[in-house]
Amino acid sequence: PHMHLVLTGNAERKYLNEINRLSHAIGMGGKIIYLPTVRTAFLPALMANSKMCVASTTGNSFPYSVIYSQCALAPLIATQQIADVTGDGAIITNLDDIDAIAKSIDTILNDEAKRNELIEAERANSKRFELKKLAMAHQQIYQDVLTELCKKQILSDRGLY
Repeated sequence: PHMHLVLTGNAERKYLNEINRLSHAIGMGGKIIYLPTVRTAFLPALMANSKMCVASTTGNSFPYSVIYSQCALAPLIATQQIADVTGDGAIITNLDDIDAIAKSIDTILNDEAKRNELIEAERANSKRFELKKLAMAHQQIYQDVLTELCKKQILSDRGLY
């Protein structure tokens, strides 16, 4: 009753109409907010005020919202497809299984020990995505590629490649 549900991302109109109908049927009319597109710059603020995040992404693109959720220490429910990004900082579930999602939400809201465990795992996992570390990793990739290209060029100039 004291919380709102914020839905983000692309959704078909028929699903939004059904969500609206159901939210009124269960007395949550006005408690569900739909934001079709949230600019990346606004994700940290949205996540910082969240009790939890349910990431329904199936791994088609990099799940920035997951990283922002973990950096904000908002306990996370996610799919197996992005478990490599979430590390141990998420409850992994099948998002087609409504009962599993409900159980996961209940766990985050009512099991303080599990909630704290997830938050600590998120804190540790989010360090993998610190800007300086990412920049250094990218720099190393470029250095490795350039080194390899230079080696090939030297070998080629000597007729050995």
